Order: sequence, then C-alpha cells, then structure tokens
Amino acid sequence: MADDDVARLWDLVDKTGFGPFTTHGGEDIRSRPVAAVPHRDRQVIAFLSGVASWTARMILPFARPDGCAGRMPSTGIAWAPW
Repeated sequence: MADDDVARLWDLVDKTGFGPFTTHGGEDIRSRPVAAVPHRDRQVIAFLSGVASWTARMILPFARPDGCAGRMPSTGIAWAPW
C-alpha cells in the first residue's frame, strides 16, 4: 500500500469511526459493524465490541497478550469514502 493510501485510510477511520468486520466461515460470509478507535502513533486500530457478542467470539481466539488480535484467517475490515 502506498504511503498516500495509508494516510487516506487513517483519515477515513478518523472521519467515520466505524467499519464492517467481515468473516468467511465455510459457505457463510458474515459482516457486522464495529466501532473503530484509531491510534496512528502505534499503528493500531482498536475495535469495540461487547464481550459476549458474535464479533468478540470471532476475535478472542486470536488475541495476543498485549490485547491486540493476531492474524485472523478469513476476516476483513474495509473502509470506503462515499
């Protein structure tokens, strides 16, 4: 991703505050909105979700000790300007 694309992504996350969290499991593709909290200085986007939610159940198995999610297979987060 080019530097200007990365900057544009950060700007979109700052502006919108949410994005769709999408998973692919078997034949099903599921997408849920999640609140996003960007931390540019750490190169991290934190996602807020209820601990008992479907989204949390998908993320927690990949959580690292620092609280970040590691690489999750068959998932995606997308932002697009409108």
